[in-house]
Amino acid sequence: LPQAAHLQMVKVSPGLLLRSTSSNNKKREDESFENFMSKITHLYMNNKNIDDVGDTFRHCSRLQVLYLYENKLTSVPDLSANSNLTHLYLQQNNITRICGLERLVSLEKLFLSKNKISVLEGMECQKNLRELHIDHQRLAAGEEIIVDPRSTQSLRSLRNLDISGSSLSCLEGLVHLTSLEHLDLSSNRLTNESELLNYLSQTTTLKDLSIAGNPLSKISRMNEKIILSARTLGMDNINIQYLFLRNPRWKRNLSLTSKIY
Repeated sequence: LPQAAHLQMVKVSPGLLLRSTSSNNKKREDESFENFMSKITHLYMNNKNIDDVGDTFRHCSRLQVLYLYENKLTSVPDLSANSNLTHLYLQQNNITRICGLERLVSLEKLFLSKNKISVLEGMECQKNLRELHIDHQRLAAGEEIIVDPRSTQSLRSLRNLDISGSSLSCLEGLVHLTSLEHLDLSSNRLTNESELLNYLSQTTTLKDLSIAGNPLSKISRMNEKIILSARTLGMDNINIQYLFLRNPRWKRNLSLTSKIY
């Protein structure tokens, strides 16, 4: 069985690359492979059992969007020649570490959900990143995701962060992310009420917050405390959707657009 499983793995070939381009892009018979790939902006390589990429993308200098989700990758592929990449889809692989992103200075959206990543790191050069999905990491029992503040300090453009379902127990690494609009912390191990409220008091743009499935979501009057922290930000038009608090007094007195759930 292990041998059969190994035989199912796929290494990227020139033929696979050609088949992974848009149907609107066709290589001319007299065109070289290198020249054709240098014009490609999108590659659709998801769900192909790929476990080895090598330097596959070295000719794809104009690549902007790369779909590599639902494969068998154990590491972030070599993308050193792809500085124009804006969208990278690597969810549902077996990646254990975030590295090799130094040249992806144009990256705007990064999807790393459902991998085996235990540290949010290696993102010091992603100053234009607006959306990061690193939720539901498949970690060993007792293991939790750790956030390296050196990485988050660089993510000043980040607006959407999903780090749910990864056993997160501490918000210390998120302190630099004060411009988030959407933050999903659900289904983690957060217990520190004051840590959350202190963090919220520093944010200025948060619209949606999810803390459901954490121990602290069961603390008495937690939603009201969150609302009070949010109100200190000077946000007069925050809309709260109550999913585990039903309090007519708060509904009557607040006219808001953000959500807590």
